[in-house]
Amino acid sequence: LHLTEQAVVYDIGGGSGSVSIEAARLCTDGRVYSVEQRADALDLLRRNKERFCCENLEIVAGSAPEALALLPAPTHVFIGGSDGKLMEILQTVMQKNKNVRIVITCVTLETLAEVQKALTQIGEDWREKDRIEIIQVAVTKARAVGRYHLFRAQDPVFMITVG
Repeated sequence: LHLTEQAVVYDIGGGSGSVSIEAARLCTDGRVYSVEQRADALDLLRRNKERFCCENLEIVAGSAPEALALLPAPTHVFIGGSDGKLMEILQTVMQKNKNVRIVITCVTLETLAEVQKALTQIGEDWREKDRIEIIQVAVTKARAVGRYHLFRAQDPVFMITVG
């Protein structure tokens, strides 16, 4: 994300808050808005906010893009879940700040295809070669099998950065 101390960050699909907490600790003079709709995740977010003393983290209960309407314009956006509304989320975010930096994570081929389709529909500015970066992260862990160690691959994650 290349966060700055004054960044205004949206963490869409905040989950447990790991991204939100790290962002809040880096953006000491900024603000982080963690948007989450699941009740169990909201409870965990609240506990983690308190545990890590993140006063600049605001938890937003609701789903994007609707929950973004009253928030200030973001400088950075992390999308860890879009609930099938990626295009609408991107449009809302870009209406607030056309120069926003966005990172989207994908663990399924369908989500990766949805990102590609959304970026194609949005327009040429977002498809310039220096504006989009795609990285695949794959982790392999060793596990003991008798006196040997075998490697087992974890699911790969795609990270698409725009801006």
